[in-house]
Amino acid sequence: MKYLSGSLFQILDASLRLKNFSKVANELGLTPAAVSYQIRQFESRLGFLLFTRHPGGLEVTKEGQIICQQACESITQMRSVIEQAKRLNQDAKTLRITASTRFATQLLLPNLARLKSITPDTDIEIDISDKIRPLVQSDFDIAIRFCDGKPQGAVRVKKVMNTSLVAVCSKALWQQHQALLASPKAFPQFLLCSVKCRVGTLEWPSWSTWFESLASVDWHNAEHLTFDEMTQVIQFIQDENAIGLVEPKLAEKEISNGRLVQLSKHELTIPAPYAYYAVIPDRRENSAPVQKCVQWLQGLVNNSYREQ
Repeated sequence: MKYLSGSLFQILDASLRLKNFSKVANELGLTPAAVSYQIRQFESRLGFLLFTRHPGGLEVTKEGQIICQQACESITQMRSVIEQAKRLNQDAKTLRITASTRFATQLLLPNLARLKSITPDTDIEIDISDKIRPLVQSDFDIAIRFCDGKPQGAVRVKKVMNTSLVAVCSKALWQQHQALLASPKAFPQFLLCSVKCRVGTLEWPSWSTWFESLASVDWHNAEHLTFDEMTQVIQFIQDENAIGLVEPKLAEKEISNGRLVQLSKHELTIPAPYAYYAVIPDRRENSAPVQKCVQWLQGLVNNSYREQ
C-alpha cells in the first residue's frame, strides 16, 4: 500500500498509547493539525475509522486497535533489527569478554597484550564480575564460566581448563612452622579455610574431601572456616595463621611471588565434566576474533600464550 510510511506508523503507535493528538504531536515534534490530517487521510483510504474523537481525547475502534497494535509491533521489531545490525557492524571491531574477578586478574589481564597482538584490529573489553551475566540477551561475545559444560540456551561451550585444589598458607606461617607443616597430618592443628558453594550438581570440595583423598589423616576435630569466593580465602590466609584450599592456577601469582606457599604436592582434582569453559552465543561462534580468543585462553593453561 503506497500510503503506508514510517511516520504514519509512529503516529499510529503514539495515538494508541497517548489517546490524544496534541500529546502525539508533542512527542513526535509535529503539529496537532498534521497528526490529525495524516490519520484522516489514512482513514479515508481505508474506508473506516480508527478512532472516534471526543473533546477529552480519542477512543480506539476495534479496527483501529488491530492496525495500531500492528504498527506498534512493527516499530518494535524494526528497532530490534536495527540494534542487531549495529551489533553486527560492531562485532568486527570489539571483543567483549566477561569473567570472574579471580580468573580475570590472574589469567586475562596479565596476558592481555598477547591477545591484543593476535587480534590487532579488535578492541577488547573485559567485564569483571563474580555475578553470572546474561549472555544471549547481552552484547558479550565470550563468558568464562566454571560449569559442567552443558549448553544452556543458544550458546556453544569450549573447555578452557580443568582445575584442582591444593593446600597453601602464608609465607609467615610457613616460616614459623616449617617442620610441622611438612606433613598433612599436622594441618588439622591450624585453622582450615575453604570455599563453600554449589555449582549445578557439584558441591564444591571441602577439606573433608581433601583429607579423605589422603585416607590417613584424622581431621575431624579441625577448626574450619568457609567463604563464598576463592578470593576471600586467599586474602584471609595471607593475613591470618590459617591454611586454605585454593585453585593453583588461580592463585599462581601469589604462589610464584612467595606470598603463599604450597604445603603439599597432593592435588584434589575437580571431577569432570566440571571445568572452566568459554561460553559463546551461537551468533558469535564463527567470529574470527572469538575463535582466536578461545585458542588464546586454551593456550594460557600450557603457557603457550603467557607474557614473558
